Amino acid sequence: MRGGGFATSSRGSRQRCLITRSAMRAIPTALTLLSGIFIAAGMAASAMGDPAHAPPALDHAERDFILDHDDGYSRLIQGLAPPERAVSYRYSPSILTIAAGIESCRYDRGGASTWHREPLPWPGAPGDRYYSRDVPAHVHWGNPLQKRVFVILGSSYSTWNRGTWTNKTACMLRERFNDPHLVAFAGFLTPEFLGLEARRPAANTEEPARDLYARLRAALEEWKRAGRIPRDAQVGIIGFSGGARLAVSLLAEDQRRTAHAPLFDQGGIAFSPVLDMPTSYGVLDGANAELDQRGFPPDSALTKPLFPALINALFKGYSPFNPAPFLRLTRPDTSSELHARRRETINRFYREFQTVDLATTSDAVYPDAPELRAAARKLREEGRLNYGNYYFGLVLKGGQDARGAQVETSLLPEIAEVRKPPLYLVFAKDDPVLSEIDPELSGKQGRFPDSLRTMLRAARRQPNVRVFTPEHGAHLGYLLDSSYLNSALSGFFGQGR
Repeated sequence: MRGGGFATSSRGSRQRCLITRSAMRAIPTALTLLSGIFIAAGMAASAMGDPAHAPPALDHAERDFILDHDDGYSRLIQGLAPPERAVSYRYSPSILTIAAGIESCRYDRGGASTWHREPLPWPGAPGDRYYSRDVPAHVHWGNPLQKRVFVILGSSYSTWNRGTWTNKTACMLRERFNDPHLVAFAGFLTPEFLGLEARRPAANTEEPARDLYARLRAALEEWKRAGRIPRDAQVGIIGFSGGARLAVSLLAEDQRRTAHAPLFDQGGIAFSPVLDMPTSYGVLDGANAELDQRGFPPDSALTKPLFPALINALFKGYSPFNPAPFLRLTRPDTSSELHARRRETINRFYREFQTVDLATTSDAVYPDAPELRAAARKLREEGRLNYGNYYFGLVLKGGQDARGAQVETSLLPEIAEVRKPPLYLVFAKDDPVLSEIDPELSGKQGRFPDSLRTMLRAARRQPNVRVFTPEHGAHLGYLLDSSYLNSALSGFFGQGR
């Protein structure tokens, strides 16, 4: 998921975190996912290591997960987009994903003066780094007496400025844990990161994690020496989508380097991680191939073209500031106009990945693979630029040739390496990005892929890993339920205050 495009709202329109389901009606819903989708006094590792002794708050969060309860989707939507009369909404994973991203941006992560851009230099030999330039971290120095430090990794295409997924998380962490120190990063496929001149495209998250880990470890040590954070700081990590995969890779790198004294001693949460790249690429390419067959314009995405499609949508009330109009697309209205708007929104949702996200990534400059840019442009001119052709035909093949070995596309080997700190994996089975095409586009009810089922079953066997796989929840769409997110954060990392 991404987050770029529109400016954030004024400070006066922001407000404190509202973290209970009863308070959700008061949330002035939203901000910028149209930015990317237009349109510890902490928990001890030993306690988490044995699922039988998992924190009660985490048990409650999963048991009360609203989207897996009868009529739960309708109750959730009615709290965010109150209808004139009680209705039963029609569940849509793509619409839920869009709306949750918009809603997550509006939360107050703290004024601009409380956040600082900290460049993280490479601490080792120049030839060993992945990024040619300093990596920008966005840091909030919290309560001086606070030992907790949280590293927050946005989804692959989510920009820092727009705050998709990160604003809501930062707001809740600050309120729940008495203003901890926060270190946030934009998605590793955003223009901010692509401009750092990675040596080659990321075939997976291992190389970015190896580089980022070294920089983070050096920075944390420097901040301890400078008195910015306590010497006995407790560090946890939280990631979303591609950032969730990166979080697991960082935890695995931590185990390889300092298993006896891990940097991320509080463990981490991976919300909707990219578990299996071939499966995800198959979903995105399959959805776009279906759109091609139907004659849907290839350049009609959520964030483009600006005119007339997006301008017309704004006039009709669809904006990056309010998820309610999108959620109302799922009401049980049989009118042809509502049906057409819902279908077009879903179509544009899938086009966004290929027309905007992949196009931006493939057009970046990679010093060790300069030929890829021209090759990707040729694919685009021929109408063949998709995830499979780019990553499997160019990036992975090039990576294997350079390394002389197979490039791993599954996250399971790195999950297996995370042996000591606790890890919480959350993955909704109906994820319209990572597991199956939205049934409204495909015309058939998808089946949860065996490859993902096998991976999650293996992850569950690790004593330090807890896996939550709700039947419903879409791609991070479950984060629309603030009660669940708050309970997951406080349940995993401890009760906070």
